[in-house]
Amino acid sequence: MPRLDGLDVAAALQRMSWPDHEPPILILVTAHPRFAVDAFESEVLDFINKPIRLSRLERALERARTACEQRRAGQKVRDLETRICELERRPASSSGSIWVKSNGATLRVSSSAIKWARSEGEYVRVHCLSESYLERMSLSALAERLEQDGFIRIHRSALVRADDIERIETREWGRPFVRLKCGAQLPVGRKYRSALQSVTSRIRSPRRNESTSQAGAEGG
Repeated sequence: MPRLDGLDVAAALQRMSWPDHEPPILILVTAHPRFAVDAFESEVLDFINKPIRLSRLERALERARTACEQRRAGQKVRDLETRICELERRPASSSGSIWVKSNGATLRVSSSAIKWARSEGEYVRVHCLSESYLERMSLSALAERLEQDGFIRIHRSALVRADDIERIETREWGRPFVRLKCGAQLPVGRKYRSALQSVTSRIRSPRRNESTSQAGAEGG
C-alpha cells in the first residue's frame, strides 16, 4: 500500500463508528517484528511474522473464532437484559409478577407469592413465604407496580399485602404495628395510618354486613 500500511488501516478501523456491530477482528501479518507493540496498541487480535507457519496461522484463526463467539454470546446477554428491563417496566396489572436477581439468575416472582417488602438503602428486600430477594429499585416504584394486586404502603420503608394482615396492635407510646399471617411484624408510619384504616374497613365490611343479615333473618 503506497500511502498506508497495515497499522494505519487498523487504527482507522478502530476510530470508525460501528453503530450496528462491533469493529472487525484484525490479525496483522508482517515481515517486520518491530511493529508488534504498535500492532497491539491498535487493538489487533494477533500478530504473525512472515514466513507464516501453518500451525501459527491456525492458532490465530482459532483465536478469531473464539472472539467472534464471545461477541455473539455477549450480544445475546445484552439483548436478554434489555428484554428483562422492558418486562420490569410493565405495570403489575399486565404481568402479575416482578423480575428479581438471585445467585446470578433472573427470576420471575409472582405477585401472589410476595408477602411484604422493605427498603434497604437503594435496594428493596422482597419477602416471600420462604425466600427473600434484594433488588435495586425504590419502594415507591414497587408499590406502584403492586398496587393493583392488593398491596398497601404502611410505612415509608414497608409495603405489605393487605389480605395478609392478621392483626393491628398498639404498642408503646400508642404506636401501631401490623402483624402478618407469615409472622412478620412491621411498624405503621403516621402518614400511612389513614390509608391502612381505609383498607381494614373494607376488609371488615363484608363480615359486618353478613352479621347484620343473619341478625335480621333470626329476628324475622
